[in-house]
Amino acid sequence: MKKIIIISLFILSGIGSLYLIDPAFEHKLSFENYAIKYDWRIFDNSYCNFKTGGHCFTNKTNKTNAEIELYRQLVVNYNGEEKIEQMLKEVVNKTYRFDMAYSELTKTRNVEIDSLKKYKELVFRKIMLK
Repeated sequence: MKKIIIISLFILSGIGSLYLIDPAFEHKLSFENYAIKYDWRIFDNSYCNFKTGGHCFTNKTNKTNAEIELYRQLVVNYNGEEKIEQMLKEVVNKTYRFDMAYSELTKTRNVEIDSLKKYKELVFRKIMLK
């Protein structure tokens, strides 16, 4: 019985330590030959968010920012590849915030790669915390 209690306490203290430390693991997003790495956490930064009232990046936010960085990288390195052009146009058209930013800047709903290159920082804005 004592062994079970000791083992249970050891396991609980290990999980508690992991919860407090919440180590980051690298995940990777890729498209064609381009890749972006981002942090993924086991407990989704929940202890940090608990202590700061939600002022820490979650796994979803980290992934979204990595996707945005990948889109920027694709725009910068675009050399006429049809697959990349199609993907970027689809992302802008299907994502409300990108579509609205692009439409306001260009006064058109027709997505052009040259315009995306010009306005990439304004269209593909990362999520920031206050």
